[in-house]
Amino acid sequence: MQTMTQRVSVAFTPDISDILGRRSRSLKIPLEQTVRDLVAAAIEREEDEYFGRLAEERMKTDTQYFTHEEAWA
Repeated sequence: MQTMTQRVSVAFTPDISDILGRRSRSLKIPLEQTVRDLVAAAIEREEDEYFGRLAEERMKTDTQYFTHEEAWA
C-alpha cells in the first residue's frame, strides 16, 4: 500500500540510536516522529543560516534604499 510520505531506511550508530530512543521516550512520541522532527529542524536551521548569509552579502553592496512611501509613490 502506497503512502503519501516517502520512507527512508537509515542506519544509526549505537550511540545515536540510544540518544534518539531516550529522546523519543522522554517526549512520549514514536521514534520515527522524533527523527522526522529533528531532520526538519536541521533543514530549517540550515535554511536560516543560508538566507542569513545571503542577506549579509546583500547588505554589503552599495544599494540604494527607498522608503515605503518612495517605493509606492
